[in-house]
Parts: sequence; structure tokens; C-alpha cells
Amino acid sequence: MKSVNWSYIFAAYLALLSFGLLDNVRGPFFPDLIQDMKLRDDQASWFFALTSIIAFFGSIWAPKIQTLFGALNGLRLGLLLLFSGFYMTTFANDMTFLLLASSIFGLGMGMSQVFEHICIQEGAPLQLRRRLFNGLHSFYAAASILAPLSAGWVLNKGEGWRFGFKLVCILPMLAFIYTLFVKNQKQHTTLQKVLKAKGMEFYHMLYLSVILSLYVTAELSISTRLVLYVQRTTSIEPAQSTFYLTTFFIFLLLGRLLMTIFDFKSLSSRQIIFLSLFASLILYAIGLWYSPWLLALCGLTMAPMFGMTMDYIAHTFPSKSSYGISLSFAVGAVLIVSMHYFVGLMTEWYSIRQALILGPVFLALSIFLFLFEKKFFKTEEWHS
Repeated sequence: MKSVNWSYIFAAYLALLSFGLLDNVRGPFFPDLIQDMKLRDDQASWFFALTSIIAFFGSIWAPKIQTLFGALNGLRLGLLLLFSGFYMTTFANDMTFLLLASSIFGLGMGMSQVFEHICIQEGAPLQLRRRLFNGLHSFYAAASILAPLSAGWVLNKGEGWRFGFKLVCILPMLAFIYTLFVKNQKQHTTLQKVLKAKGMEFYHMLYLSVILSLYVTAELSISTRLVLYVQRTTSIEPAQSTFYLTTFFIFLLLGRLLMTIFDFKSLSSRQIIFLSLFASLILYAIGLWYSPWLLALCGLTMAPMFGMTMDYIAHTFPSKSSYGISLSFAVGAVLIVSMHYFVGLMTEWYSIRQALILGPVFLALSIFLFLFEKKFFKTEEWHS
């Protein structure tokens, strides 16, 4: 069995920890940013939306960067852009500079997301990949817990979003420095040409990418808007509203740790993906009308989805999985842009509760497409 390259695994984990912290700290500070820069809800949605637009290009360019420079160098570049763009945001005094900084951050986001997963593929044997993918996303969940806790601490000190953004930039800077000391694997491994899919294989890859992306938009609708939702639908203090988001990410971390520690060999990845989507749909829909604590509980049901789908793509297209992973993040970026724009628009026109109905709609569409995957595309059944 291929040995584990733990330096690659840790580099990927540390990179996702950094990305997760920066990505999710935006939500708790979002109301503060809106107030400070005097933005309308539809204007402010571009703070998220443009980042995702540029992340699309980062994901699309990732296979070319991998071919030329290797996955590890791609990860280094992604981390550098993440740090630079997010730190630049703290100097924004108008919409133009804010969007410029968000674009640099988005480019780093698109690249780093792809290379984190490719480093796991290159550094892990097939037998451990499913668990290491879930372990990877446990670090995202851990970072997501740190985000509202950090924001709550900053807000309780009487500081604003600019100070908070500068504080969390320390982690990606340290992650980048660590990767400089990681040794590249053999040239033929890191600089291999990334194979592209064609014909029905490409459409199958695109189909799975849409399923995953619909789920991601639903998850992000909670992680980026839950604090705003709680503040506008309850009488809770701003600093206390971050507890709901913290709880969401605690459940997300718990679920992913369980998937990492236990193999759940009695369930196929398809079965786990379906159960995750279905349970999340029920909790999200009920939570919007009864209690935001049920929205927080969605973290537990959503936990297995991302790692399982990454593994599912890797097994379905073993020789072209790098391209599949890149495509899934590119498609995700497009749908995430749409989600942020329409949630912002519907919040401006109606209310945050009506806007978040889009979350259950995305999950329902994802389930519908997933149920018909085997009918549209014939692949060998696998159980991992």
C-alpha cells in the first residue's frame, strides 16, 4: 500500500483551516461591514458574490497551474492570494476597493480549494482517501467554529470588522510559511498532465458538480446569513447572535470527525450523501419557521456531504479526478454567486426569512438530481 505523505496532508489541512477561518469570519462581521460602509443589502451581497465569481476562474485555472508548477506550488500561490486579498479588505473605504480586494481573495479561494484536495490525493493511498477527505473538512468545520468565536471576542472588545479581519490574517500567513518548508514529491507525480473529460464522461462530471454545488449554496446560505437572520428576527444582542453560528459549526465539526474516525463501511457513499441531503432539507425548512436552533443543527446533517462527494468523484473518475474536482469548484462558484445575489435581492425586497427559503429549494434540487444520476449515467457500482 502507498505510504502517506503526512507533510502534504498537513499542508492541505492547514490551508483549509486558514481558508475556512477567513471564509466564515465574513458572516459574523457582515452586519458591521454593511453599517460601516453604509451599503444596501443588494449592494453588500457583492462582497460575497464577486469573490465567488473570481473563485470560478481560480478553479478553472488550477489544472493548468498544476501541470506547470505542481499541486504544492499551486497551494502556496493560493494561500498567498488568500492572505493578500483579505488583508487588503481592511483598507477599503469605498465599494471599488472593497471589490478589488475581494477579487484577489476570490482568486486565492478558487485555487486553494482545488489544490487542498489534490494534495490529499497525491499524499494519501486510495484506502485512506475517504477518511482523509472527511478529516480535511473537519478542519474547515474547526475553522468555522473559530470564526464566530473570534468575531464575538472582537465585538465584545468594542473593535470593528477591520481589526477582526487583520487578526485572522495571521493564520494564512503562517500556513504559507509552513508550505515553504514542505518538500515537493517526485517530479512525475506533481507535474503530471491533468486529463480532461469528454463527451458523456464530461456531462456526468458536470452533473455531479451541480449536485455538490447546490448543496454548497445551501450550506453557505446558513453560514453567511445566520447571524444576520438571528439579529433581524430576534431581539438578541449582536455579540450573542454569533452563538448560533458557533453551534452550527460545532455540529459540522462533530459530524465530520465522526466520519473521519469511523469508516461506516456498512453504508455506501451514495447512501450517506442521500441521507445527508434529505435530513438537511427537513431541518432547514422547519428551522426557518420554528427556531434558528434547528438551522444550527443542520451542521450535523450537512457534515458528511462534501467529503463524501469529493471521494465519490475521485472513485467515479479515477484517472481524471483532478479535473473533476476543479470542475466541481468552478460550477460551485457560479451557483454561489447566484445564491448571494438572489439572497441579497430578496432580503432587500422582502425579508431575510423569505430570502433563506432558497436554501431548502437548493437542497431539494440536489436530491432530485442525485436520485436520477444512475438512470442518466451508467457507471460501475462501488461501495467504499
